[in-house]
Amino acid sequence: MITSVLDTLALGDARYERKFLTSDLSLEEVVSLLRLHPACFRELYPARWVNSIYLDSPALSCYYVHVNGVSNRYKVRVRWYGDLEGEIREPRLEFKLRRGLLGGKIIKKFPRFVLETHAPGQSLMGALPFSEEVEEGYRDHLKMFSPALLNRYRRHYYQSQDGKFRITLDMGLEFYDPARPCLEWFNLNRTRATPIILELKYPLKYAQEAQAITNGLPFRLTRCSKYVLGIERRYGN
Repeated sequence: MITSVLDTLALGDARYERKFLTSDLSLEEVVSLLRLHPACFRELYPARWVNSIYLDSPALSCYYVHVNGVSNRYKVRVRWYGDLEGEIREPRLEFKLRRGLLGGKIIKKFPRFVLETHAPGQSLMGALPFSEEVEEGYRDHLKMFSPALLNRYRRHYYQSQDGKFRITLDMGLEFYDPARPCLEWFNLNRTRATPIILELKYPLKYAQEAQAITNGLPFRLTRCSKYVLGIERRYGN
């Protein structure tokens, strides 16, 4: 199922996703640079918290495929916006696809669930409802996976004046170990700060125009993956 989607990703609703690290600049400094950019980036949506439970095999196959540089790959996550805990009313199941520099998603409904970080003994392993509400083909695929990482961050959204290019700014990354009871959760990122991650996103048809956009971004291009960062924090790498 996933392989067939990866094989056709470049021909469908795919987009380029280029990530940059912003060094030691503050959010205000990065936003100022975006406003002064020739493409005139402006805020598109209000900032919000993004929460993701990443799923992987016991051998962490998705992680190793990424760090080994395999160009065709995917990640599986349950994502929601807003508060980290309580009743998660609108989660969604996402298969994040990658083919070289092109990215895309398969998004499916996921059942509501309750996540209480103060509940003794509760963990993500038992909180996620892999029930009949998940579409059959995807439910079968998920039998091979379990929670490997929980992360969250504050995301800011910007768009170029012509509407062709979007930029997200992700900051305040937090990583949590899903194998621990929620009562014992701690932020794996507390002692090692991460910079603001800037991601430039644009459709395949604007690829030739993108060079002018990246030339105006005084940041370092990176392969930074929040999932990879989090797994390495969890296992002490």
